Amino acid sequence: MTRVATFVAATLFAVVVGKASSTRAAEAYSNASLKGSYSYLVTLHTANPTTTLFANLGIATFDGAGNFSVKSSFVALGVVTKTSGSGTYTVNANGSGAMSASDGTQFAFTLDSVAHGVATDVQLLKTSDTANEVVSGHAVLQSTTPKTYTLKDTKGTGFVTSILTSAISTYPQGYAIGINIGDGKGNFTSSYGEMYNGQYLQETGKGTVTINADGTGTSALTVNGVTTNDISVFNSIGVMSVAIGIPYNLIVYGESHK
Repeated sequence: MTRVATFVAATLFAVVVGKASSTRAAEAYSNASLKGSYSYLVTLHTANPTTTLFANLGIATFDGAGNFSVKSSFVALGVVTKTSGSGTYTVNANGSGAMSASDGTQFAFTLDSVAHGVATDVQLLKTSDTANEVVSGHAVLQSTTPKTYTLKDTKGTGFVTSILTSAISTYPQGYAIGINIGDGKGNFTSSYGEMYNGQYLQETGKGTVTINADGTGTSALTVNGVTTNDISVFNSIGVMSVAIGIPYNLIVYGESHK
């Protein structure tokens, strides 16, 4: 697999959907502070090369009363598995909390930023994993009320970060930062710089994007004649994305922000 095929896959297309101003106020939080639909991305990190790395990208919906539901795409070894579930959550007065899914999975969380009494960013840490590994990530508010997404939501300029990680020493690590510009009609351009295997390289490319009504979508980016694909979820400040179709024990993921 070429450097481009493994790393560029999660260079994300831009999106402008109106970032809400958010400041953390000195107030008592409650279950009502976590309400609405949130896009989330969690990944597994480990130093054990025999452990399969994964990313879980999806949408979680909280009712503000202690109940949530999720639908997600679980990505490992290039295979995408669609899952869904539900559970309960509790927000403490200081903004920390815990989630428990019906399958026994548990997460601790903190409300990282809050606007108008509702969390806009939530930090996530899996607590039901007893292996020497870390599963963590965060969730970003899509909307407190149902929202319908269209291609118009992909128009604008986004600042991109993209990460390639593996526990296998023969796989180079990578990190990219750049800028993507979407035309709101299903097309975008990408320009970024990346550190890959100890070298700094600059790349440009063009791609296409699709978006579903719930904010999920896909993108395909072509750089130097190689096309790679992502699955994505939009939110109030941009988009989270994970590369798919990579049949190796590595994960490529990232985000684009207004």
